[in-house]
Amino acid sequence: MPQFAYDPEIGSFKSWLMRLTEWRITDQFRKKQYEKGGRRFAREEAMSQDELERHLQAPDFNFEETWNREWERHVLDAALQKAKNQVDARQFQMFYLHIIKNVPAEDVARRLNVKLQAVYFSKYKVSGILQKEIRILQEKFL
Repeated sequence: MPQFAYDPEIGSFKSWLMRLTEWRITDQFRKKQYEKGGRRFAREEAMSQDELERHLQAPDFNFEETWNREWERHVLDAALQKAKNQVDARQFQMFYLHIIKNVPAEDVARRLNVKLQAVYFSKYKVSGILQKEIRILQEKFL
């Protein structure tokens, strides 16, 4: 994106990216063939705005909700990667199994042959780092 110049006064990066994504999805719908009333239309034939709205506003699909869920997942993934680089691999493994994979602390301690307190300490330490990284990412892009 060589010409992209982010200006927070205009809006958030997240909002800009969401609109850009929505435009690209709309472009893809315009390019695809579609059927109406049993008649197949060629991809070059312009899709009416009503057809686009029908596809984008399907009752079982909420673009903004899906976008926000995916955005949060990517922020969490990025923050997890940053947190992983800041702690011991063993601590991160305990945290990941217990918190992300929902393995009971007792099972994590048994599997990794560590004391139960070590699992709880890892949870405390990595959670703090993770929360800090999430805040940084949210401030940067919201």
